[in-house]
Amino acid sequence: PKHGMWRRGASNLSRRVAFAGASAGALALAAHLHPEFVAPTHTALCEAAGRGVSALVWGDRFVGTEGSVYEAKSPEAVQIPADVTHVAFGERSGAFTDASGNVWAWGRSLGRDVGAAQLVLKGKRAVKVACGDETTYALTKGGRVFSWRNDAPQSVSEVPLPRGVLRYFLPWGQAVDISANNGNFAAVTSAGNVYALGNGSKGQLGDGTTPEHRAALAPMTLPPGVTAKQVSVGGEFSLILCHDGRLFATGADNLMQLGQGLETLRAYSAQTEVGSASGALCSSLPLLVQPPGGEGRFVSASAGEDFSVAVWERGGKRSAVTFGNGVLGQLGHSAPTHLSPPKMVGLLEGKQEWDGEKVITLDVQAVAAGREHVLALLSNGAVLSWGANRKGQLGTGSLASSRVPALVMPLQQYKIGKVFAGARGSAAVVA
Repeated sequence: PKHGMWRRGASNLSRRVAFAGASAGALALAAHLHPEFVAPTHTALCEAAGRGVSALVWGDRFVGTEGSVYEAKSPEAVQIPADVTHVAFGERSGAFTDASGNVWAWGRSLGRDVGAAQLVLKGKRAVKVACGDETTYALTKGGRVFSWRNDAPQSVSEVPLPRGVLRYFLPWGQAVDISANNGNFAAVTSAGNVYALGNGSKGQLGDGTTPEHRAALAPMTLPPGVTAKQVSVGGEFSLILCHDGRLFATGADNLMQLGQGLETLRAYSAQTEVGSASGALCSSLPLLVQPPGGEGRFVSASAGEDFSVAVWERGGKRSAVTFGNGVLGQLGHSAPTHLSPPKMVGLLEGKQEWDGEKVITLDVQAVAAGREHVLALLSNGAVLSWGANRKGQLGTGSLASSRVPALVMPLQQYKIGKVFAGARGSAAVVA
């Protein structure tokens, strides 16, 4: 064959894997027989198939009449007359932005059950959306944030961010990132400050207090000199990614959500000794997440309900790392156990592809966490998923969960550029 790849196993014997003109079934078989193999010349295979489709969604879709839903177990094309750029999912709703900066929504939105996606915010140059259980948020290119409640027919309004964030641009600057989960919301400004509101009973608001509820945004207390660039709100904790590549976490740690390693284990031991092992471990101030080892930096991070996934870069190579609750397989390590500090997802390491001239090793480019599942995007545009799958959020065509990364085969015909996950929904945007 004209194209091929050499694989060296533990016995140092070479095997030739031919894949010129391979079918989708052959690719799946090759991936099964050779775990390091993902897809041959993946970019070339999907160039034609990707035309005309800007995004695909699967999992819990929340469509139909009042109270009725269905699950899409395989990716389905988004039906709107515009290119999708960003997607978010809530418990009963979803939203996305298009290339023109408009926001579309489906599910429980603006007080009614919306089946097909409908336009809800137009002409605001929106670049990102975030869905909580009760409220959906949209971030604009100019740093403004708009919101609307999912359970009441009311008009869209601008979020009253702290004075100066939007109106005077001093000293905080504009909003550059947003995140929402359950009833909580957080925003990062261009000056690197983080503001949060909602339930703070486990310290997830990160300001040293534990209020049952805070209606107005208040700043998190970050260590001196630390500036944030991204925030991700989990179930009862939050992640803050900094410009220097460090990752901080605040809130509940009862399931090792804060990535503290031995410190968390010592706390568990201390609680057991005093007979209160069921007590909630938490921190109301951001703590430094322990790195997975060696010199490196966190590139991105995504919080699930009680676990996290992040991209770790070391020596120019990017890997997926996970920590927190792993009972449902959401950590991707095959064993249903909790983990702290972060650990690399070993089954994503060493994946290779023939690019037409040579064999290249694939990196993890992006990750996204839903409530109990994860999506990982590789550098060739392939997407893998793992974790819980009760609503079909893994996109594998079934409702069977997976403790290890599984290739989302229906996406192999597309060159994927972004992945999104939230609640029990998933999405992929075509590059």
